[in-house]
Amino acid sequence: MPRHRNAARDTRGARDRPSGSHLLVCRVSASGRIEPLPRDVAEKVAAGEVIQRPADVVKELVENAIDAIVARRINEPEASSARTGNVIVDISGGGLESIRVVDDGGGIAPDQLAIALARHATSKLRTLDDLADVVTLGFRGEALPSIAAVAAIALVSRVPGGDAGAFVEAEDGAVLGSGARGSPIGTQVTVRRLFATVPARLAFQRSPGGEAAAIARLIGTYALAYPEIRFRLTSDRRIAIATDGSGDRRATLAAIHGADVALALLPFEALDPAGVRVSGVMSAPELTRGTRSEMYLYVNRRPIQNRALGHAIIEAYRGFTPDGRFPMVVVDIEVDPREIDVNVHPSKMEVRFRRDRLVYGAVQRAVRGTLVTTAPPPSISAPLRAPPAWLAAMAPGALTATPYEPRLPFPAALAGPSPLAASAPASPVGIAEPVAPTTTGTRLPVMRILGQAHGTYIVCEGPDGIYFVDQHAAHERVLYEQVLARRGGDADRQALLEPLVIDLPAERVPIVLERRSELLDLGFDIEPFGDCAAIIRSVPAAVASRPRLREAIVSAIEAVADPTAAGDPFDRAAASVACHAAVRAGDTLSFDLMRDLIGQLEGADLSAFCPHGRPTVVRLPASQLERDFGRR
Repeated sequence: MPRHRNAARDTRGARDRPSGSHLLVCRVSASGRIEPLPRDVAEKVAAGEVIQRPADVVKELVENAIDAIVARRINEPEASSARTGNVIVDISGGGLESIRVVDDGGGIAPDQLAIALARHATSKLRTLDDLADVVTLGFRGEALPSIAAVAAIALVSRVPGGDAGAFVEAEDGAVLGSGARGSPIGTQVTVRRLFATVPARLAFQRSPGGEAAAIARLIGTYALAYPEIRFRLTSDRRIAIATDGSGDRRATLAAIHGADVALALLPFEALDPAGVRVSGVMSAPELTRGTRSEMYLYVNRRPIQNRALGHAIIEAYRGFTPDGRFPMVVVDIEVDPREIDVNVHPSKMEVRFRRDRLVYGAVQRAVRGTLVTTAPPPSISAPLRAPPAWLAAMAPGALTATPYEPRLPFPAALAGPSPLAASAPASPVGIAEPVAPTTTGTRLPVMRILGQAHGTYIVCEGPDGIYFVDQHAAHERVLYEQVLARRGGDADRQALLEPLVIDLPAERVPIVLERRSELLDLGFDIEPFGDCAAIIRSVPAAVASRPRLREAIVSAIEAVADPTAAGDPFDRAAASVACHAAVRAGDTLSFDLMRDLIGQLEGADLSAFCPHGRPTVVRLPASQLERDFGRR
């Protein structure tokens, strides 16, 4: 009993404490009054939607700088030929200590500097109808007042033709001072002590290094969208990014990701008759990343985040790259501004398309079409070895280890047109031919079989080198295409002498029933058998005689029934069937079997990759052999 009395006393004490969170809840619920928030509180709450970390400050200021530069070039054509178009960003302490953004755009008139700090004050919108035709990066008029609400901010600006510049300083939402000040043409914004008056937000910031990395990625994103503008990012007095502003996107890519990556990317361009243009650069299948962080999407040069378009790109690479690996792409989408809604979120990184399916299809087909026409099989990644010391000593300077030449497509005379592209049904989304590089397909050339190595690789001679064929991956690709070709027709199935019962998770059983038609197209005659099992009466003939039949069936069911997996369920299940039916690494093949497999692979579409994205063929160019043996 005493314990209960003490507990009650403790509860009363908690209610009576003047500073507890319970008191705030009771006051609100007890009074029931709706009152406007104090001005400083309201501004900090509103700022939290726009400014959540230092990178958000940099984003808003850089967007204003780009808009100012573009506007000046339009209003002053002579400015385009001059050395204008510079955005300089200096940060310290990951942006939490200070951020300075300088541009040489058109500047802000002295009598408008203080107005620029007012909420929803902007030069880019005048009427509600203007929202339907937004072409600038910024337009909401929230950036500067949101920054001023959570940091100390100073603006210095001068317009072309002005005798002097002007400045205004503000902190905690209040203007501290203004007046004249000498400055070059353009605007300089300095932000200090970010979140110093909002300790709750400050406590959730990353380390200075993490914030600096986020800002560097942000600058790289805008530099790729505007390669004609020179960007320079300095972090703690160290230059992190510097682009030349030449307008050459490859030069910008080289400055951000390195020259090797810039040279390895493939350009593409496609125009839909309905008015959607898709262009950019993309990585070859062998150049992948572990995350989606290097998939850059732009709509009318506005960086965006769009899961559907990201999915379109990943689906376009399906069969070319391994699962869990992602391409590097820079995709520019050009549409009529009236076809998109950019006023979705204060960050302006999300947009809505009026015809989202059309844009999705245009992106997917543009990327896929380029892969189909340009992706060769991987080559040996490095010379086999440097020449031995005794041989190099015999002919000083004659033999040196040289970097391997860039990967080359098959000779056009041997490749032939891609049947995948030729036989594709007509679509409302038309695709122009990729700009460059161009080849005529990805079919393998005719090859002469030399033998089998390690019970896994078929060694062949081609017109331009030696080819090593992964027998499992190659057979998997051949079987996969055969399964796809029979979809909707009579599947090659074999009835089981005794029906097979397989246990399934309860949540999978309804999905199996829903996907029964896809499973029948694959060759599986399957139906639910109780609450947690399925009965199989026939299977694809290709897997009927293979060991581990039960494992093959379960894998196919999981592939077609997994609701969280991306892509077409039938494609996933077809890849699973092909994988289990294919010959294995270590299987010894007769010469006739190798010849049949290579013949089928030579006639397959996208024969250089298995359905899971692994290469089926690796080429050792004849030129590489000549260099290794000192013949060139």
